[in-house]
Amino acid sequence: MLILNTSAAVTKEIPHLSLLWVIPFALILLSIAIVPLINAHFWEHNLWWISLFVFALPMLVPLVFFLGPEIRHLTLEKALEYVSFILLLASLYIISGGIHIGGTLSGSPTQNAMFLFTGSLLASLIGTTGASMLLIRPLLRANRNRQKKAHIVVFFIFLVSNIGGILTPLGDPPLFLGYLQGVPFEWTLNLFPHWAFTAGIVLGIFYLYDVRMFRKEGLHLNSVNGSSPAQSLQNVKVELDVALHDLDLDEMIERRKVRIDLLQRLREKLAFASSELERILVEEMPATKEPLRFSGRLNFILLAGVVFSIYMQGFLSTRFSWWPHFGPQETAMALLAMLSLFITPLASSIRQENGFTFGPIKEVAFLFAGIFATMIPALVILEARGAELGIREPAQFFWATGLLSSFLDNAPTYLTLLSLGKALALPNNLGFVLHDGGNVTREILMAISAGAVFMGANTYIGNGPNFMVRSIAESQGVKMPSFFGYMLYSGLVLIPVFALVTVIFFL
Repeated sequence: MLILNTSAAVTKEIPHLSLLWVIPFALILLSIAIVPLINAHFWEHNLWWISLFVFALPMLVPLVFFLGPEIRHLTLEKALEYVSFILLLASLYIISGGIHIGGTLSGSPTQNAMFLFTGSLLASLIGTTGASMLLIRPLLRANRNRQKKAHIVVFFIFLVSNIGGILTPLGDPPLFLGYLQGVPFEWTLNLFPHWAFTAGIVLGIFYLYDVRMFRKEGLHLNSVNGSSPAQSLQNVKVELDVALHDLDLDEMIERRKVRIDLLQRLREKLAFASSELERILVEEMPATKEPLRFSGRLNFILLAGVVFSIYMQGFLSTRFSWWPHFGPQETAMALLAMLSLFITPLASSIRQENGFTFGPIKEVAFLFAGIFATMIPALVILEARGAELGIREPAQFFWATGLLSSFLDNAPTYLTLLSLGKALALPNNLGFVLHDGGNVTREILMAISAGAVFMGANTYIGNGPNFMVRSIAESQGVKMPSFFGYMLYSGLVLIPVFALVTVIFFL
C-alpha cells in the first residue's frame, strides 16, 4: 500500500476546517451500517453509484478546487494511496484465487483454531491482506457443512486480518509507515508478548465458542436424523420400500393411466432418500483422510513477489531520495496479477473450485472510493487539532490510536499520533533515532503500533482485508453480521481483551 509522507511544514499550512466537513464521512458510515438492514437488495445493486456519485465526487470537487493548494495536494496524495490500496487488494485477491488448498478439511473446532493460529502467524510474513486472501477460501470450504459459520469468519477477521499483522512492518500498513520513518525492521518483534497475549485469549474464546456451536449442531442433527448411521440407513430403506410398493406398473399399464399424485409422492420419497444418503456420507460415515495438497503453486511465487515489491519499495525509498513514492510497486503488483490470470485463467478448474469472481473486489473498490474521499477532512482536522485531545500516557495513545483506526485509515492515524508523541519532547529510550530526529518513548511507540494494528478489527472498515473477507464469505453463501452486528462481536470479545492489554502492557 502506498504511504506518502507529508512533511510537518506542509501540514502546518493546511487551513482550518470546520467539524461540519466530517458530516459526509459520518453519513457514509451510517449508510454502510443502516441501509443494508432496511433493504439489502437495494444496497447491493446500487452501492457503486451511491459511493461514487453521492459521496466521492461531490466531496472531491471542493477538496480539489475550493479549499486551497494544500488541501488539493493532500487530496491527490490520498487518491494515489487509494489506487495503491486497491491494486494491493486486487493483486492479492487475484493471485490467491489461483491457489487451491485441497485435502481433508473437516471444519472441526480444533482444525478451525489451527487455521486461525496459522493465519495469525502468516499475517506478519505476507501481510494481513495476503494471509486473509490465501486462507479464507479453504476455511470456508472446510466449514461448508456447518450450519452456523458466520462467527468463524468474524474471528478470522479478528486474528488473521488484524491482530496477526503486528510482528513485522510487512504485516500492516501503519508499521510499514513506521519503518519508513526510521523504525528498524526487526523492532516490531518487541511486540511479540502483546501479540501472544491478545491472540491467545481471542483464539481461546473462539475455540470454546466454536466447540459449543459444533456440539449444538451435532445434537440437533442426531435428534432430527437419528442417533447412528445404521438407523439413518434403515429410515432410507423404509422410504424406498414404500416407494417401490406404491409404484404398481402393472396396474398403470392395464388402466393406461398414469397417476400424477403417485408420481409426486414418489418424487418426494426419492428426494428424501437422496438427501439423507448425502448427509450420512458427509457427516456420519467415516471418510478416508486425504493429505493437504496445493494446486496453482506458481501463484505462491507471485504472492511472494507482491510481498517483495512492498519490502523493496520501503528499502529503496528510505535510501534514495529520488526513488518515486508511486509507480514501481503499483506496476509490479498489476503485472503479477495479470501473470496470475495468465497462469490460472478464469476458466481454470482451480478458480472454478475456489468460486472465484470479481464481485468482492469490485464491491470493495466502489465502497472505499467513497470512504477515502470523505475521510480526508477528518484526517486534516485530526492532524491540526490532535493536540487538543490531551493525550500524554501510553494507555491514552493505545486507545486514541485504536479507536480512530477503527474508522479512519490506520496508516495516517499512526503518523498523526506519532507526531503527537514527538511533541511531548520526552526522552528517547528506543535505542535508535527516527529519520526526522524526533524523540518518542519506547512505551508510547508500542502503544501507537498496537492500537493501530489491533483495533482495526473493531469494525468492518477498520482495515482493508476486513470488508474483503466479508464480501468473499457472502459471495459463498455465508450470512454475515451487519455493520452493527459485527461491532457487537468486537464489543463483547475484543474490547475486554484490549482492556486487559492496557492494564498489563500500558499502565
